[in-house]
This record gives sequence, C-alpha cells and structure tokens, in this order.
Amino acid sequence: MQKTPEVNFSRNQNTTRRTNLPSTAEGLVYIYGDTYPYGSLKKDARDNVSLNGFYIGKAEVTQAEWNRHMKTSNFSVKGENLPADNMSWYDAVQYCNLRSEAEGLTPCYKILGTATNRVVTCDFKANGYRLPTEAEWEYAARANNFTRYSGSNDLEAVAWFRANAQAHIHLVKTKADNGFGIYDLTGNVSEWCWDWYDSDYLKNMPFINPTGPDKGAYKSIRGGSIDHNAGSALEILTRSKGLPSRGYRYTGFRVVRSK
Repeated sequence: MQKTPEVNFSRNQNTTRRTNLPSTAEGLVYIYGDTYPYGSLKKDARDNVSLNGFYIGKAEVTQAEWNRHMKTSNFSVKGENLPADNMSWYDAVQYCNLRSEAEGLTPCYKILGTATNRVVTCDFKANGYRLPTEAEWEYAARANNFTRYSGSNDLEAVAWFRANAQAHIHLVKTKADNGFGIYDLTGNVSEWCWDWYDSDYLKNMPFINPTGPDKGAYKSIRGGSIDHNAGSALEILTRSKGLPSRGYRYTGFRVVRSK
C-alpha cells in the first residue's frame, strides 16, 4: 500500500550533512539534534524540547541480539528475527551494558544493589548503548510529521496491531518505515524508555535534553503493541508505564547511542 505524503515540519534531519559521525553504528540511524513541541501534534504548537543528536535502532532489539548477551527470556513467541519481549526494565539496561562492553564501548549505566532495590544511573555522555529517553523516542517516532502513528495516519501501513497481527508478534521491519528509516515504533511490541513515569512531567520538564523525573515507581513505555486495537493506545503521544522489575508480554525495547 502506497503511503499518502505527509506534511513535514520546517526542519528536516537530512538537510545537513555531517562527516564526523561514528562509523560503528550498524543497525542504527542518526537523528540530528533539533527542537520540537513534545507532547503535541498541533502544527502551531510551541517548541518545548531541545535535543542533541543521537543514534537509534532501526528496529527493536531482536531475540538473536538479546541471546548474544543475555539468558533467553520468556519470549511470547520464539524466533531470531522477532523482537525480544517480556524482559524487565532492569534486564534491558543490563543488556545495554553487556552489549557496550562486548563492542568495546563505554557502558552508560551504573547499576547498584540487587532485585527491586537496584539503583540505576546513566552517563548520557558515554558512547555505549542505552534506552531512549521519552523525548528522544517521541522525536524519532514523529519523523518530522504530524501523523497519529509513526510514519502515517494509515495504521495498517506501518504497524502490527490487534486487528492484523493474528495474536502474535511479527518479524521486525516488515511494515513500512516512518520516514527516518526506523521501523515498528508503532505496534508489534511496546518499548521501554529510560524515564520514570510521571503523568504531570510535561508541566515541569526542562527544555534541553529532558531525561524524566529523578525518581518514581514506574518506568515509561511507548508505542503500543499487538495487544492494542486501533486508536489512542497506539498513537505517538500515548504514554504507558510498567514496574521496572517486571517483564511484560509484548513489551521490548530498542537501543540508542549518544555517540
């Protein structure tokens, strides 16, 4: 199905050519730094977030990628090129550290304590893998468009969801990309983000590189999954949450790198 052309923001991440980007970002796409109206798809909304550039995974972390560094999780459906799901947020950040170490990068996370008493801090200047902040996730999902879903207002074109998924997750990158070369930001599996969840965070959010509240009980989840019907649960701006110590069926993640 051919996608209907969408209205773009005035800025386009492909208009500026950079020559000093890392050459070791296989499977990632670079998102140029910019400002945008976080939490709004109104064309006249005021910019309220400014982000540095970052790399983000073209696809959700697959089971093959997960199994290289972690014990096999209780995936909802097994398959090397299916997205990994049903891992806790704590396991997702541990994966990021182990993958960073395996590739000779500096881990972003320091993890202290055990079980539900773990405290995780992030060095956002490190060059290793990490989870996206909610602001990074949303900007990548919007792809300079005003569409309800990532890449289109036609949900069928860009997402696996309850009506078309036949009750199981699907291979990554089998729907259309969102215009930034990123797949499945809407549907298939929901995605863990770095931030603690706070429904009122937008009211007190810093302008430059927001990373969420300092503490909380739940971590933020974005994107919706095959467990959701067409509608608000799958929309770019919708936020959900989960306990960081618990894995959720049809919830996975994708990685980000600052450098």
